[in-house]
Amino acid sequence: AEILERMERLEAGNASKFDKIYAALDILIEQTPSKQNHGAGLNNRAPFQVRNVKLEFPRFDGTNVHEWIFRA
Repeated sequence: AEILERMERLEAGNASKFDKIYAALDILIEQTPSKQNHGAGLNNRAPFQVRNVKLEFPRFDGTNVHEWIFRA
């Protein structure tokens, strides 16, 4: 019975904390400008350029582990 009471108190405390988190999220969502109103005309471009980078990684042939680690 004591464990059950403790679990119920913990659950109530967690519910209260989640309610506060949800309220804070609602405020943040209301304050965040929508994409339609923000940066009109720039929606087709990415905010930054992405480049493909080719990296060479040495294959491990099963010998000399330390040397392979240092090359990697």
